Amino acid sequence: MYAYQEVKRILIEKAKIPEDEIFDFEFSPYKDEFEGYFEYFQRNLSEGCEGYDIQPALFYFTPYYSRKVLSHRTIFEETLRRSQKASINLSPFG
Repeated sequence: MYAYQEVKRILIEKAKIPEDEIFDFEFSPYKDEFEGYFEYFQRNLSEGCEGYDIQPALFYFTPYYSRKVLSHRTIFEETLRRSQKASINLSPFG
């Protein structure tokens, strides 16, 4: 099982993503649903995409709601840009 709070911590500390750009569903009435979606997507990124050279891949929710949803590619590119700019290792292991 993957821990959303741990992923959130890694993204804030290592990727320098501002905390207010990561949705924290801890007190949401839909907490169980968010946990289920997070577990599904994180497991697929971590365990089902081994052949795509995207590790470490971390999934998170944003607190923004819009009819125009950012594509996964846009979010990935922004995260990659920030990590390269900061010259950091996004690995949760080091």
